[in-house]
Amino acid sequence: MYRRISALVVLLLVLVSVNTTVFAYETSSSPRIVIGRKMDTPVFNAGEEVRLAIPLDNDSTMKARHIIMYPVIEDPNEFPFEIDKATIKRSVGSISGQSSEKVPFYFKVKENAQDKVYTINFKVDYETENGSSNSDSQNLYIRITNDKVQPNIKIADVKLPGKEIPSGKVSRIELDLNNKSDLDIKDLEVKITGFDNKITLSDYVDTQRVESIKAKEYAKVKYNIKVDSEVESGTYSLTLEMKYKDKYDKEYEQKQNIYLPVSGEDDQELNLALENISSPKEVSPNEDFSLSFNLKNNSPYDAKSVKVTVDAGESILPKSSSIKSVGTLGAGKGQSLEFVLFPKDGAESKNYPVKVSVEYKISGEKTQTFEQYVGIFVDDKGVSQNPKIIIDNYNYGNDFIKAGEEFNLDLSFFNTNSAKTVKNIKVTLKPEGGIFSPVGSSNSFFIENIGSKSRASKTMKLKTKPDAKYQDYNIVVSMEYEDGSGSKYTAEETIGVPVIQDSRLVVSDVELPDEVFANTPTNISVDFYNMGRSQIRNLIINTKGDFRIKNGTLYVGNLEAGSDNYYDATIIPEKEGGAKGAVTFEFDDEVGNHQIIEKEISINAQKEPEIEMPEMPEPEEKDSSKMKWIVGLVILGVGGFLFYKKRKKKTEEVGIDE
Repeated sequence: MYRRISALVVLLLVLVSVNTTVFAYETSSSPRIVIGRKMDTPVFNAGEEVRLAIPLDNDSTMKARHIIMYPVIEDPNEFPFEIDKATIKRSVGSISGQSSEKVPFYFKVKENAQDKVYTINFKVDYETENGSSNSDSQNLYIRITNDKVQPNIKIADVKLPGKEIPSGKVSRIELDLNNKSDLDIKDLEVKITGFDNKITLSDYVDTQRVESIKAKEYAKVKYNIKVDSEVESGTYSLTLEMKYKDKYDKEYEQKQNIYLPVSGEDDQELNLALENISSPKEVSPNEDFSLSFNLKNNSPYDAKSVKVTVDAGESILPKSSSIKSVGTLGAGKGQSLEFVLFPKDGAESKNYPVKVSVEYKISGEKTQTFEQYVGIFVDDKGVSQNPKIIIDNYNYGNDFIKAGEEFNLDLSFFNTNSAKTVKNIKVTLKPEGGIFSPVGSSNSFFIENIGSKSRASKTMKLKTKPDAKYQDYNIVVSMEYEDGSGSKYTAEETIGVPVIQDSRLVVSDVELPDEVFANTPTNISVDFYNMGRSQIRNLIINTKGDFRIKNGTLYVGNLEAGSDNYYDATIIPEKEGGAKGAVTFEFDDEVGNHQIIEKEISINAQKEPEIEMPEMPEPEEKDSSKMKWIVGLVILGVGGFLFYKKRKKKTEEVGIDE
């Protein structure tokens, strides 16, 4: 029995020795490296050069050698750092058991990195002391913030040869493309589409290429557009399809519409003007005088079959021919003209309007007309003693009259004769081109009499045509009257009334994303349109509010009638909760009146999402558990042996006593 127990004890001691040897072998030959234990989530800004120090912990008791650490890059486009093959791998000679080492990486954050938390797998390759290879890896989390405006091209301006593209011609349009972003772009391809059989490309080149556009800068592309002669007036839409890359070769695609105003043949007009007008300050009856000027074509198109006519009515007659044929007046060209006229005998002392009419054609057979008046003052030197009525004052209630509105025209009639009374006065208003029409009455009225050196006043209610253009319009006031002896007289006066179109800037609501977060850049945008018939000048757009603002001010300048544009900016709420602001449009109308339009911004910023770093798993204490089992077995074995010896001794003592 004793031999059996001795054998059992020897066996337990052998087991303890074997297990201890195995434990020692495993501990010495299996180092384990933990990457980034208890490492806080680093936060880097786009475009910055950064240092990323990652801790490595050798949890074993043995040394790890020839350590190489690197990020695992599966998709370079999704990697937030610029890749430098010379520095992407870092090496460490060795890390002793139960020691740690920080491995520094030097990166530059890509300017186009997304504003988010990136998961990057880092891997370490190393050798054990016995020369075998091993590796460990771990996902680390890196927060990238990016308040840079990402690649985005906007059409800043569409330049036409004139205000509109004429039908029946080929016109070159020039597009100003603005790189609104904070990044350079390259390899830009701009394709224009959306044509039909009436609006086409004249040279069949639909794609323009631009090598690069730096951040915030502009580039131009040009296309030759052919408009069929049968196209009616209106605004026509074409589409720009743009493809380009950023500096990291990431590809982008965009589509944007452009709107081209087209004038049909029935609506086309050229910009003709009378320049360097020369005429005498005053002339006497029967005195010849010269009226000269330069007829200038300020349009990009030729004026054809040009004919110029002067007409001063019955009191001023032509001495030379009143009609001159110019033929074709080329784009940007001028032609000097001179007419000789004289006031006839008996012409009264007053200012006479001389009408200069210019007829021309653009294409086809339709004749266009341009008219301008030149005033000639005739002084009869007291020769005439006939009573004369003049308009010595008139008022229309404002500096300008808006198209489509009614207004009161106050007229003051003055009898200049110092001895004679005039009576039975019939006054007729003849507005130029039918721009003004009477309201509630005819265009004539009656004044019973006006005494010598006396005045009479009359008010007419008129309405302006809704489509009247911005300019001064003449109203000819024709008067028929008698003196005390019944002699009949006529007189005409011309007055001018300036007409403007009401400015009509239409602004869309501010576009916001569905969710807005505190301390996170948020893009806003607004579309705006000039829906009026007049030009808007000095347009400036600004954003204000209870938040930080980036790229908040935009100077547009002039916005033609029928034009549209856009505005975008970046706002950054600095705290959670509600915040208000506004996008403000300030501009001047055609006559300099300053106007302001505001569009409200209302946001409710949510809490910035928190990024939790997952806890690194603690290494399992396999060696410690094995040791506990071995010690337990030894204790049990020794305890059992002592218990057996004690029991045997007690039994022997009992046997002796018996």
